[in-house]
Amino acid sequence: MTAAGQAPAPGHRAWWNSQAAYWLIRVGGFAVIVPLTLARCGSGHRLLVITVLAVSGMLLALWGVLDWRDRQAMPWPAWLRVAMLGALAAAGGMAAAWSPARSVVWFAAMAAIAAGNDLPSGPAAAVTAIGVFGVEVGGLIFGFSASTAVGWPLVLIVSLLAGRNRRDARIRAAQAAALVTRTRQAQSEQRRAAALEERSRIAREIHDVLAHSLSALSIQIETARSVLADTGDLAALGGLLEHASHLADDGLSETRQAIHALRADTPPLPDGLASLARSHEQHYHRPVALSVIGQARPVRPEAKVALIRAAREALTNAARHAPGTAVTMNLDYAPGLVTVTISNPARSPGPETAADRGEDGSGSGYGLAGMRERLQLTGGTLTAGPDGDRWIVRAQVPL
Repeated sequence: MTAAGQAPAPGHRAWWNSQAAYWLIRVGGFAVIVPLTLARCGSGHRLLVITVLAVSGMLLALWGVLDWRDRQAMPWPAWLRVAMLGALAAAGGMAAAWSPARSVVWFAAMAAIAAGNDLPSGPAAAVTAIGVFGVEVGGLIFGFSASTAVGWPLVLIVSLLAGRNRRDARIRAAQAAALVTRTRQAQSEQRRAAALEERSRIAREIHDVLAHSLSALSIQIETARSVLADTGDLAALGGLLEHASHLADDGLSETRQAIHALRADTPPLPDGLASLARSHEQHYHRPVALSVIGQARPVRPEAKVALIRAAREALTNAARHAPGTAVTMNLDYAPGLVTVTISNPARSPGPETAADRGEDGSGSGYGLAGMRERLQLTGGTLTAGPDGDRWIVRAQVPL
């Protein structure tokens, strides 16, 4: 059975469904009831019995037309379905008290079931009430009995409740299916948002790495060009080109590490900072003292990358603005928070060398603004400034 106005879309090809099964029962029931009723009636009542059966058959035919139009998305007014079911319930109800046509009362039960399943509560109750009223009218005409007074009205009420129960089950199933669809859509949107966020992080990391590598290569190429034009020292030129080759290799390696850090498991944060310290010592020939305070705990990959990038930028700035000085780097694990602090003297204590001035161009090009933006994206903060005779950079992210 299909509610009025809620039929499948036109062109639907599935023939065998619950509605087809119900119509098989209705047509089969009519085919059984007609000969059974005609066989039970006497010759004096045959015309009246035939009239009742003909009216019931026409109402069933109208019911079939209404269902067919609903399936073709061409529904007729809802009141016509209510009127048809009410008339079928009335005809079947009146026949309940008349022995020759008593079998027709099952069409009244079918009408009550369909009303409960297809119609809102008010019209469904009205159809059932019409059927009950028909039973009582039939009792007045043909004589009351226990079945007429109580039995058949109770059958119609139970039929209505059965139809309502099926309607409620269908509504719950539709709501559950809609909830599953919405849940899948929400999950799909979450996956899409996560993918876009990951792309953004990877793009940001690759941008920083390439900015660092290309700026360093640019400086080396310019230096090599100047050496070649001014002195023609091929030995110095070879050293510069070798250094440029190392910078290119380092840039490719760091690009792979940035992608790996965002897509897979990364080394612990202390190991990443220790690698930065070793690299700084190799490039600038100045010590970096790294200390870890507290029990090491897992850090989100994006937060870990942000802390490592911030520490790298701070080390590069220390080499540029306080060349020839030692740097102190602290990693502090506090409850719910991890902090990386880079500290160096505010001024250089001695003569500068080319390495001290950071002439390899190892800054990422973002500076404090870039570090702060990166940390804010992970819910962290950045502070940088003088503290006595030292310059302090402190990066924090929540665990």
